[in-house]
Amino acid sequence: MQRIYATEHKGKRILIQDFSNVKSTAEFMELLDETEKMLTSEPKDSVLSIFDATNMRYSSESLSRLKGVVQRSDPHMKATSIIGIKGMMVVALKSASRLVDRQYYLAKTHEEAMDWLIEQ
Repeated sequence: MQRIYATEHKGKRILIQDFSNVKSTAEFMELLDETEKMLTSEPKDSVLSIFDATNMRYSSESLSRLKGVVQRSDPHMKATSIIGIKGMMVVALKSASRLVDRQYYLAKTHEEAMDWLIEQ
C-alpha cells in the first residue's frame, strides 16, 4: 500500500501523507524519509498536504524526527491539514507549529481537509 502520494482534488494537486495505523517506530521513520524526499523536491511555497495520523503510534524519537522534517520541508509548504490527531500529538503539533511559524488546519475527514486545502 502506497502511503505517500499525490492526488488531485478539484484540479489542485494534494500530497497525502498517510501515517494512519502506523504502529512501529521503524515504519514511522521510513515514511518520514519518504515524505521529506517528496516534499523537498517540490517548488518553494507550493505544497498542499494532508497528514493522516489516525490511530498512529509514535515515540519520542519519531516525534523528534518529525519536527526536523517539518523544519526542513517548511519552505516548500503552502498549507497542511491534519486528520486524526489526539492526546500528546496535539502538543507535538503545537510545538512544530511554533518552530516554523505555521498554523495547521485540523480536519475530521479527508474530504474536509481537501476542501479546505484547495481554498488556500
